[in-house]
Parts: sequence; structure tokens; C-alpha cells
Amino acid sequence: MSRTLRRLGVLVGVIVTLVLAGAGSASAHPLGNFTVNHYAGLTVHPDRVEVLAVVDSAEIPTLQQRPQVDLNGDGTVSGAEQQDYATTQCAQLADAVRATVDGEALRFTVPSAEADYPPGQANLPTTRLTCHLVAPARLDQPATLSFRDDF
Repeated sequence: MSRTLRRLGVLVGVIVTLVLAGAGSASAHPLGNFTVNHYAGLTVHPDRVEVLAVVDSAEIPTLQQRPQVDLNGDGTVSGAEQQDYATTQCAQLADAVRATVDGEALRFTVPSAEADYPPGQANLPTTRLTCHLVAPARLDQPATLSFRDDF
């Protein structure tokens, strides 16, 4: 019986070691290299609707978008090219969202737009586009708000 308990103890020790050795922090995005993930968070105020829209593109879509960002084709994305890309994409996103308050369409403006390139798998760049949108709205009393994102 003590031999069985020793074997069980060794087995448990090996399993615990393997589990702890396999645990690590994930620095890359959680999905595949071809994915594009989109988040739209709405904040409703009495006088406006704000949208925080984030579009994360994995390695392959980032590579495919490169010619749209590197406009002079020198192989390097400058700060100005990065900002121009963010401004253009966020303007398109603002045009693609549909929101109404009691049936009246809201028109969004883009107070800020950012594009970053965090490293993904194999240290290849991914893209994170962050758009802050704002639309005036009258929400100081009960109302029906609808929202649809066609970006």
C-alpha cells in the first residue's frame, strides 16, 4: 500500500509540475492570425451619446492594410501616415454606425482617432484602431435608443 501511495504522490507531483511549467502569460491576441475583432461601447449622457469603438486586426489583416497606411511606399509607417490612417478609418466608422433616438438619426463626429501597432505572434505587428465618437442627443427623459454598427 505504501508503494501505491508513493507512486500516486509522484504522479501528482509530475502533473502539478507540468501544469505550472505550462502556465505563462499570453502576450499575443487570443484569436487567429486572420481575425478582426470589433468592440463598440456606448455611454449615454442626457445631452449626447458617446461611442468607444476599437478594431483589433491580427497579423495577416495588418499586413494586407499596409499599403493603405504606408502611402509613400517607403516600407516604414511614419507617425503622420499612422495618424492619417486612423483619422480616415474612424471617419468611415462614424459613417457606418447607425443610431436613432426615438426614430431620429444621430450624426457622429470623431473627436479623437488613434492607430497603434502592438506586437503579435512572432513579434509581427497587429493593428489596434481606437475611435471616439460623439453625437448630440436629447436623452434627459425616457427615450428609445437604437444602435447598429455596419463597419
